[in-house]
Amino acid sequence: MNLLRDLSALPRLAGIRLATVISGPELGHRLLFAPGLTLGSYPGEGSLNAALPVLSVIPESCVLNIGGAEVQMEILDPTPTLCVLGADEVTLQLIPMAKQLGFSVIVSEEREPLAQQAENNGADPVYCMPPVEALGHISDSWETYFVVRLSDPLLAQKCVETLLPRPWAYMGFAADESRMALVKKRLLQKGFAPGRVDKIQKSMGLDIGAVTPQERALAILAELVSVRRTKAGLGHYPKAMLELAKSGESVLATVVQSDGLPAVGEKLLFTTGEQIGSLGGNEEQAVRSAALKLLKTKETVKLLQQDGITVLLERMELTC
Repeated sequence: MNLLRDLSALPRLAGIRLATVISGPELGHRLLFAPGLTLGSYPGEGSLNAALPVLSVIPESCVLNIGGAEVQMEILDPTPTLCVLGADEVTLQLIPMAKQLGFSVIVSEEREPLAQQAENNGADPVYCMPPVEALGHISDSWETYFVVRLSDPLLAQKCVETLLPRPWAYMGFAADESRMALVKKRLLQKGFAPGRVDKIQKSMGLDIGAVTPQERALAILAELVSVRRTKAGLGHYPKAMLELAKSGESVLATVVQSDGLPAVGEKLLFTTGEQIGSLGGNEEQAVRSAALKLLKTKETVKLLQQDGITVLLERMELTC
């Protein structure tokens, strides 16, 4: 079985889905499919194949019960969502540009005139309420790109703290070097995993020498596209992870249940000498130890429970 090898070879298909049994006698069985097309069944036929008509209409990533077993559903190539916290001259330009490239756009802005302007520019929905409250209305997704441009630095930090445990593809936070260093220090002191904190982007946008609001919006959008197309790989499988899985036997670790951090869906890949991804904290060492043991045994799948999280470990073999 080598799910990652197959993922790396996939063309861009709309609606690619991955169903994984995370409890029950078929633990670890996976079904990779798109509308009307089965792309892979690992390690072979199972109950997921019979449930394909139901799985095909699930609208978003979730955990569901099928025949008494828990199944994790992942939508691997969903519509990306841009979530803007704070409408200003740059983000108001960003909205129509992102819409043209296929992003759905959500905006949180307390000031009614700017909220109305964001709506006029194509954002839907627009939450005219405090941003932390608005985040309670936004669904978790690995294809959500957060742009935080709030004038109040303490409020911006509170939003970042709220978002850190949740799934997202990108988080950009407008701050200078000293401010970002202080924010990251406080986040680490509050127990957030270093690997998660380091994913926050402090200077949003690619360096294209942007000056005007339109150019700065273009620079931000270019970075979002870069993350989506070159770094993210497919779903929450980074490109580097898919490449490493083709070079030798490895173990894929997926967080399938969690009380908070790390977030459900976080993935790590282990070989005997390399690791892609990070959970941070004591649980990462336990996951790594279990993964390396799995590489040495004849087992192909293992469920690890450690410090309030449940991790599914699967050996990716090249000879299948």
